[in-house]
Amino acid sequence: MFNTKRRIIASITSLAVFYILFVWFIQDMEWLHRFATIVSIFIYLIGLKWLYRAIVITQGKKRHFWLMIGVGLSLYCLANASWIYLFIVYQVTTYPFVSLFLLVMAYFVFLASLVYKIKTIEMKEPVQAFSFSISVFMTFIVVIHMHYFIQPIMSLVNGSIGMTVLILGFQISTISIFFAASLLFYVSRKSAEKDPILFLITGMFFHASGVFLYYCFLVNNIDSVIADVVWLLGLLFIVSSLKLVEAPTEISEWKMIKYFENRESRFPYIIVFILLIMIIESHDWELNALIIGMTIMLLMISGRQWYVMRHHRKLVKEYRYLAFHDTLTGLKNRTKFTKDLETMMQKSEKEQQPFLMFLMDLDQFKSINDTLGHNVGDMLLEAASKRLKKAFEQVGKVYRIGGDEFVIIVPGLKRIYGTLYAKTVLDLFSTPFLIKNHTIMVTPSIGISVYPEDGQKQETLIHHADAAMYLAKEKGKAQYCYFNQQLYQTILRKKNIELELQQAIELNQFSLYFQPKINLKSEEIIGVEAFIRWNHPRLGVISPYEFIPVAEETGYIFAIDEWVITHACEQLRLWHQKGYENLTISINVSAKQLEQKDFNTRLKQILNQIALDPQYLELEIKESTMGNIVQTIDTLNELHAIGVRIAIDDFGTGYSSLHILQSLPFDTIKIDQSFVTQLEKKENVSVIKTIIDIGSNLNMKVVAEGVETAYQARTLANLKCKYGQGYFFSKPLSAEQLHQFLEQ
Repeated sequence: MFNTKRRIIASITSLAVFYILFVWFIQDMEWLHRFATIVSIFIYLIGLKWLYRAIVITQGKKRHFWLMIGVGLSLYCLANASWIYLFIVYQVTTYPFVSLFLLVMAYFVFLASLVYKIKTIEMKEPVQAFSFSISVFMTFIVVIHMHYFIQPIMSLVNGSIGMTVLILGFQISTISIFFAASLLFYVSRKSAEKDPILFLITGMFFHASGVFLYYCFLVNNIDSVIADVVWLLGLLFIVSSLKLVEAPTEISEWKMIKYFENRESRFPYIIVFILLIMIIESHDWELNALIIGMTIMLLMISGRQWYVMRHHRKLVKEYRYLAFHDTLTGLKNRTKFTKDLETMMQKSEKEQQPFLMFLMDLDQFKSINDTLGHNVGDMLLEAASKRLKKAFEQVGKVYRIGGDEFVIIVPGLKRIYGTLYAKTVLDLFSTPFLIKNHTIMVTPSIGISVYPEDGQKQETLIHHADAAMYLAKEKGKAQYCYFNQQLYQTILRKKNIELELQQAIELNQFSLYFQPKINLKSEEIIGVEAFIRWNHPRLGVISPYEFIPVAEETGYIFAIDEWVITHACEQLRLWHQKGYENLTISINVSAKQLEQKDFNTRLKQILNQIALDPQYLELEIKESTMGNIVQTIDTLNELHAIGVRIAIDDFGTGYSSLHILQSLPFDTIKIDQSFVTQLEKKENVSVIKTIIDIGSNLNMKVVAEGVETAYQARTLANLKCKYGQGYFFSKPLSAEQLHQFLEQ
């Protein structure tokens, strides 16, 4: 019967109607008028089970609150039980002193519990916003009580000091419960505990109202049956609140609360007019100019205030819309997304249902903005938003959280359904947009995360969706990607490397190692190749194959190349001073560095500062970047003219042509180690022989990389390859180790 709020309310109403009908038919039997009191004891006994459950499933301050409510109910039950006992044994018909004492104690405990809850509840709105309405309401209650009840009631106690104190305490506690319950109603409307608290507040209001009705009937010598019914309703609502504590709180709002919120501002004016009517009634409805004038003035003031409040509500509605919606697209904005995501996570946790989050942005949107203008970009965002909203408004929610970033949340779906919806988004953008006579083809990159699998906090879930979108962009345009922990760790490391690169040079975390180049016949050292190493204090040794691509993407490669060239040339100068005058050094240079207009100028400055002859410096350029190198032929020719040597690295792995080899000023060809390591294969021998012949015909040196065995060294020498480098001769060495190697 008590499984839902509606059933609880329906059951309470049915019991109240049954009691009224029961008493109506047996109203001549005096003892049956105590039926409500007997029923209240049984209701309390039933509620003990719910009280125990409420105390067990709550913790901390919430448990303390329900314990206080339990104490108040126990005192209330003892008060009624003592009255029933005295009524049955001694035929006491008026409420006895001991029962009234227990009842007053119960009301003060109820009051204390309400005040405690007001202080400890998690409030999402400030109390000050409702203080005016509460103050007006309480002033009305106090005035009515003082005028109609205090003096008549005090005249009934026949000068008894004890009864006078109890009745005054009863009056104070009742009025205070009205105030505290009103305040708790306001602060609990958006609370997760609102269901049991609202039932409790309703019960308190009924109880306090029952007190006023009882005194009203007592003063006017009327039977208090209606007051008994109101008290009974109050007790039923209070006990029912204990039952609701055991069930999970619903997130949806009560219609009653929504109705009250929309009309709350009218209550003070309604109360003032009720008070005015009572004033006129107290003068036996005799109207004079002052009363008529005051009535007209109140109507005029109220009319003006109604107009102001109507305008105010309109402005508030507009501000609320602007606060939670994107002004350009009309979609919900980041603020609303944050609030909705929190609500959806709570609901998902309660119902044990996952949901999908799609974070997407538009590929190359910045380029569209830059080429066609921001006006066209804004119109494109509007058009894209309409497509997304139309496709998902029935199944989920769409947000624009900034720039060209959108979020789609689809509740109640597992990971396996993400592909279907991601493809739906991609299909939406497969049709070009027509904006101001421009046919624009734009595609999204989509990252997918799943709650709670990919994160149980907002920040984590969003961060993981963003990481998945980053992975999608790595795959190319119009792609989607699920969050994956392993791939995420790769991204995280890449991000860490990107951040640490900024200060690696300043903190002197880079170092240079040198691998000797050997004359395969004489086994003499003709030069070295410089390799950069990064030994990070937290990330450990980071390979150049890992951090150089990141440096090229971020632009840090320019500073790194300049650091390598400077320190390598300084070290070579030191070796020359120690007697190794013919030693040369080779340095890998990125294609992006050669594209810099001032590269030649800076290189010349370094050579001049160090006083190093340019002929001892060789710049190595990977064959895979030949397409870019063609655009920098003037740079290479200028460097070659001052004596700097140029080598093509990893030859045989790219797409360079003989025409390019003839056009560019190369001095050296380096055979890629992939051919050398599998020299046992005849086809590789043929390739190497061809490369050696090309180098010989073009008057270039040929250096074989990756020589690891004596067999490879002998075979290369027999093929007339003059130079080689690799672990067979030496691994890359520090400057000190290489000096020792030279000494040997």
